[in-house]
Amino acid sequence: MHFDGKTKWRNVRPPAFGCGLLVLCACLAGCNESNLTEQAAAQPQPLQAGALNLGRIWRVEEGYYDEAHWVGVWTRRGESKVFDATWKHCWMDETKQDVVEVQLARDGQVVVFRRAIKQHYRGTYAAGRPNKLQGRGDWYGPDLLWQGEIEY
Repeated sequence: MHFDGKTKWRNVRPPAFGCGLLVLCACLAGCNESNLTEQAAAQPQPLQAGALNLGRIWRVEEGYYDEAHWVGVWTRRGESKVFDATWKHCWMDETKQDVVEVQLARDGQVVVFRRAIKQHYRGTYAAGRPNKLQGRGDWYGPDLLWQGEIEY
């Protein structure tokens, strides 16, 4: 799937591996079966006035422009800025887990710290569509992107 900031998510078939809708749905289905929503909530931390509504769940993709390699689900701990994150690779049998923390989410900018690798995701959102995020990770190569959709 791909989000270009103007249209809804659309399906994109990675050319070399045949990872189409079936695999992406399988990745998402596997993430939904996890027990992330049952994990303990962190102490609430109020957000600044005018800050982005962080929602409950972020559905994230990471990869090369139109080719998702990792599909992730980030589940928020209570009303905190901390999320329990799980990613599944789209065609390899690999899953990763980590904790991410939103450090900035206002004025069209988002910065999220990924604890295990001690790196940041940096992204943007439009005022008219604040639930659609896109950007890069500090550790990414030049062609890698991440994008996400916030569910409330």
